[in-house]
Amino acid sequence: MNLQADILRHLLLTLLEAGSPLAEPTLKSSLRTAFHHVAFTEAHLDSFIREAEGRKLITGHTNAVLGTMWGLTDLGTSTAQQLR
Repeated sequence: MNLQADILRHLLLTLLEAGSPLAEPTLKSSLRTAFHHVAFTEAHLDSFIREAEGRKLITGHTNAVLGTMWGLTDLGTSTAQQLR
């Protein structure tokens, strides 16, 4: 696999394991921890999340207190379940 695919896989599995939407900072922190050997900028992290959203695997909802909360779509859930 390549790094991009590994990142997408991590995003999906993290959200699946969470069982509920995660705040964007939490999701980004998970990526930074999992890929500690890569120096991601905020723009990189935003692009990974937006790519998953563009593929209709995740969806974001604004929470007045927590900011953007990201969760799996039905397609994202089925994809993540197949990745386990």
